[in-house]
Amino acid sequence: GMRQLFPCWDEPHFKATFNISIIHPRYYSALSNMPTKSVTYESNSDSLRTNFHITPPMSTLQIAIVVTDYYDLKINENVTLWCGCYSVEHSPRLEFTRRIINDITSHFKSEFSGINIPKMDHVAIPNFPQDGTSKWGLIFHTEANLICDEQSDSIMHQIEVARLIASKIAYQWFSNVFSYNWWTQFWLHDGLATLFGEETIVKIFNDSTIMDFLIVQNQYESLHLGSYFDMNPQITNLLEIDSLFSFPRYLKALIALRMLQSAITDKVFRKNVRTYVNRYTFSAMVSFDFWSMQEPVEAFKCYIPSNKFLTWITYRHYQIVTFEQAEADSYTGRLSQKYNPIGQGRWWILINLKNYKLRIAETFMENLTTCLTPDSPSVTLYVQQIDWAYDCIVNIQRAGYYRVKYNLKGWNAIANYLNSTAGEYEGISVINRAKIIDDAFHLMMEHQLDVSIFWNLTQFLSQETNYVVWYPMIKVFEYMSTIFPFSKDEIKELLDKPLWTILIKKHLKENDFTESFKQEILKWSCTLKHYQCARLAEDTLGDHLQNPEIEPLLFGPHIQANGMRQLFPCWDEPHFKATFNISIIHPRYYSALSNMPTRKMTYESYSDSLRTNFHITPLMSTFQIAIVVTDYYDLKINENVTLWCDCYSVEQSPRLEFTRRIINDITLHLKSEFSGINIPKMDHVAIPNFPQDGTSKWGLIFHTEANLICDEQSDSFMHKIKVARLIAPKIAYQWFSNVFSYNWWTPFWLHDGLATLFGEETIAKIFNDSKIMDFLIVQNQYESLHLDSHFDMNPQIINLLEIDSLFSFPRYLKALTVLRMLQSAITDKVFRKNVRTYVNRYSTVSFDFWSMQPIKAFKCYIPSDKFLTWITYRHYQIVTMEQDETDSYIGRLSQMYNPIGQERWWIPMNLKNYNLPIAETFMESLTTCLTPDSPSVTLYVQHIDWTYDCIVNIQRAGYYRVKYNLKGWNAIANYLNSTAGEYEGISVINRAKIIDDAFHLMMEHQLDVSIFWNLTQFLSQETNYVVWYPMIKVFEYMSTIFPFPEDEIKELLDKPVMAILLRKHLMENGFTESFKQEILKWSCTLKHNQCARLAEDTLGDHLQNPEIEPVSSEWKHWTYCRGFILCHHADYSMWDKAKNIWFLKPDHDLLPFLACCESESILTEYLPDLFFSRFTQNQREDVAVIRSHINTFHSIVSKHANTYNILRKILLNLVKIKPK
Repeated sequence: GMRQLFPCWDEPHFKATFNISIIHPRYYSALSNMPTKSVTYESNSDSLRTNFHITPPMSTLQIAIVVTDYYDLKINENVTLWCGCYSVEHSPRLEFTRRIINDITSHFKSEFSGINIPKMDHVAIPNFPQDGTSKWGLIFHTEANLICDEQSDSIMHQIEVARLIASKIAYQWFSNVFSYNWWTQFWLHDGLATLFGEETIVKIFNDSTIMDFLIVQNQYESLHLGSYFDMNPQITNLLEIDSLFSFPRYLKALIALRMLQSAITDKVFRKNVRTYVNRYTFSAMVSFDFWSMQEPVEAFKCYIPSNKFLTWITYRHYQIVTFEQAEADSYTGRLSQKYNPIGQGRWWILINLKNYKLRIAETFMENLTTCLTPDSPSVTLYVQQIDWAYDCIVNIQRAGYYRVKYNLKGWNAIANYLNSTAGEYEGISVINRAKIIDDAFHLMMEHQLDVSIFWNLTQFLSQETNYVVWYPMIKVFEYMSTIFPFSKDEIKELLDKPLWTILIKKHLKENDFTESFKQEILKWSCTLKHYQCARLAEDTLGDHLQNPEIEPLLFGPHIQANGMRQLFPCWDEPHFKATFNISIIHPRYYSALSNMPTRKMTYESYSDSLRTNFHITPLMSTFQIAIVVTDYYDLKINENVTLWCDCYSVEQSPRLEFTRRIINDITLHLKSEFSGINIPKMDHVAIPNFPQDGTSKWGLIFHTEANLICDEQSDSFMHKIKVARLIAPKIAYQWFSNVFSYNWWTPFWLHDGLATLFGEETIAKIFNDSKIMDFLIVQNQYESLHLDSHFDMNPQIINLLEIDSLFSFPRYLKALTVLRMLQSAITDKVFRKNVRTYVNRYSTVSFDFWSMQPIKAFKCYIPSDKFLTWITYRHYQIVTMEQDETDSYIGRLSQMYNPIGQERWWIPMNLKNYNLPIAETFMESLTTCLTPDSPSVTLYVQHIDWTYDCIVNIQRAGYYRVKYNLKGWNAIANYLNSTAGEYEGISVINRAKIIDDAFHLMMEHQLDVSIFWNLTQFLSQETNYVVWYPMIKVFEYMSTIFPFPEDEIKELLDKPVMAILLRKHLMENGFTESFKQEILKWSCTLKHNQCARLAEDTLGDHLQNPEIEPVSSEWKHWTYCRGFILCHHADYSMWDKAKNIWFLKPDHDLLPFLACCESESILTEYLPDLFFSRFTQNQREDVAVIRSHINTFHSIVSKHANTYNILRKILLNLVKIKPK
């Protein structure tokens, strides 16, 4: 805006003339609202002064100045297109746009000849964020929105381009109309501009079908948005003005204006709009109202005060018009409007009725028109001698911003007519057929129409070939996806005839929408695996392969992971490597990316394209080659790292700042770790809903966009870990991605395991928190062992035909845990050295990771390739540790043979005595190996009873379970339960693994329940979330069916809950919040009294001071639901507070929480009364209120069906409390 230039003329309705001149560099052009009057050189400078003609009276909000070095492309004498493109005159990709701009401008100059706009400059800006910006004489576009090749682009794309342009040009005639409260009618002007713009498109294309399509599409989109959003909120001051620009509310204004246009006739409507524009464009009048200049609307013998039509724009949502035919009298019908409680009163609705069976029905049109008004919200119709009401529909001529609901008799009559006319529907127009489908689907989804009726209504589509009529049904398919409320076979039958029509290429009147119709029918028939679709595709492909020039195929670009095999059929083996010199010719308004940095970019002669040349790659597999052509925004992270995303103004958004910082930190750390391999650049590409999230190529990393979103201020610690965890392995994988052997697919998950290992270690270092490493180790080990109990975590892949199965399961978890075992066995220093050697040596030639050297671990020499068995063998082993019953110096270790696996394994073992502080001095003496030749070993330590208090020490990981004898389990339990939270002898990782292994063995009937329960008692004094993790998983697994009493579980939770209550003994760190959430969740699930008290106190503080004591979204359910549990105690004060808040401001999200109360009287008497006390009878019929009542009723039943007294009360009071 111009407020900085005109601080004293800050009100848009103040108007003045402006004499503008601009001094600017001579190699730039200057533009403003008026044509250039003169250009002169400035003395003693390299500048020009451009002087413009004086403007007419104009608001400061309309003043605009542009200084640019763009090329000017003349469209006609007074219209110019400016763009930053080279030699675009020779390109066909802007010819369509230039012609459309010229034709639309000429039409509007004729339409609004009373107002002269002396020139128009169209400025095309790449990635322009404010695409709707338009000033007097200046129109701004996003450059990509103007690109259209008339020869190759579809009719739908041509319409879309024309549609974007037309409304902006039309807006020129409304842009200078301001009143004192101009913002309240802002969307009226956009609606008028869109209406005239779309009508102009129809005239230019000379196709009335386009008008039908635009009406149906606008009406569909607006009504569906209007079901959930306020499409035109009241704006009362300039501080709220931003909300005007946050939603496409002009759609609602557009449809209301079309209704007015139909009501008062097109001729009167256009006359009034011209008068409005001519009178107020240059007027300095302080106030005006578009509606005040209208005469009362005379439509269908119904007089409506003109300002009442404004209610269609200002009222929220929309009405439902019901039409009911009398069951016994076909001459009688009743129309009524259903009261919308979210709106503000009833509305003035002009109704046109039509009998679709009578050819001469038009002669009766005037006799069957009426109004529904606030004073007469319903009307009974009676027509003598002709059974109009039986075969009658509400006739939508141009638009109707309401839905129509018929009674069962009416729906069946419409369905019978449509299904019996074999594609000839003279009685029901295209717009009405589309609206019938749309309204019926909406009513079905709101449970106001049976599925069978909707399905019966849609059967006529099997003989319908009009794309406009199919449009709402296509939207149904998109909405329902694969979850249809009726049989897929029936859907296929619906598609049968249209598909057959396409196959035989007849009965399909060719017009501009035919191609769109064919594409959608084929798309959905193929989605539903219709055999005719496959046959057509096969025939088309056969014709193309036989005569590619006569039967060409048009390929469209799409971002997806496609291998390079089509490009390099002779280099199909990934272990073959070569250098690649890549260049890409692409549209200049796109960016090209590949594996290496850009070397240079040049313009292609006589085309609108660029050639991007990249640096030559190092030796690389064809499997690593990747090419991306995109119009995404580039966000620089550092000199060599960039994040590309399809997001607007994300630089200012905090939601990607955390991601950008994490990417930078992780990359710097890993560059230091693997300094021997230089990756010259990395491009991170964030793609919405990307299906192949694991895709990573040399220098290119692909992400699902949603996985990168993290607000560091509001998101939880665990979410930050999750985001970092998704990013880090992909970056680490860059150093392993180019390592391939002849049978590269067999160790595929080894590389993912290495990448994940280094990625997770990097996260722990960046967050500077060793507890993160403990958590990741415990979680990975838990998940992998539990999955491996039921699945083969690494099946043998013996050829490329089986390669897809590699990508179907998280097998890298197993490789990760095994690699951590190796890291512990050979020491971290040796492990890292070996991995670096491996990466440096084999990134350009074939290799085998395991062939490097024998592994020395705990004085145990293991052939290096034998460690590979941990990944290739199925499942895992169980290691048993048995203390001698009579001699505490003797213990026996052995591996239990796994019959599902293949042979016994090499297992390096580390033992530790947890009772001796000086145990570390004996570590080397108590290490050994279990091997295929020596699957068991007896341990003996003189003088010290090591084996009595000995555990298998899991340092970083152990891909096996450990089973002790009874003596060993009891010794561990006694130690843990007697140390009051101080467990120096047993680390966090070991404590967690003891619980996990014991639970698994108990479930396999290899450990008594009482022993497991005794082992877990130490958790009552444990406040470390990582140790609790496997026990939380036990709770989830067992749910409410515990193998031990619930009272004992509550005792287990006693001390942790008290620690939370007293807020002490809890060392605050990133995991504290997770610990508190889980403890409170399960203590409340088990109805721990202290939990309910804490929730009640928290809720009370929040209700009393919601701003001082806010409740975050992640705590909302716990606070509200658990806070109401005690409402059956001494009084109902907490419940009453919430109820009073509900009366003041109904919150449909809050109401189901009130059902958490366990008082019989509140649930069956007071709670249902909230609906009857708060709402009138008409309001209770509103969909939102009904849905809230249903949700609350379901909430009551689901929460209390297991409580006999409450269930009995519910059943006894069912008629009273159930939703009506």
